[in-house]
Amino acid sequence: DAALPPMTLTFPGTTAGTLVQMRLPATSSYLMPAVHTTGEIIYCAAVESGTLAGVQNINMILGNSLMHQHVMIFDADNQRLGFAPQTRCTETFE
Repeated sequence: DAALPPMTLTFPGTTAGTLVQMRLPATSSYLMPAVHTTGEIIYCAAVESGTLAGVQNINMILGNSLMHQHVMIFDADNQRLGFAPQTRCTETFE
């Protein structure tokens, strides 16, 4: 991650005229590890630009890497998307 540029995502804020930015390391945003047929670990692009039939202004699809590193909340009723850092449980329960 230190040798690669981070990805910065900018979204409209909930207050008119404000912006919210997320600065993300490469391996938790736009790169995804994969195992090559040789057994070597390689990294592939984890974002994709594209279009969706009948929908305008789709600039990119966020990748699996980003979704694994964050809790994502899709609020369809209010047309909002929320992100929170993913934290792993350190305790075990029996």
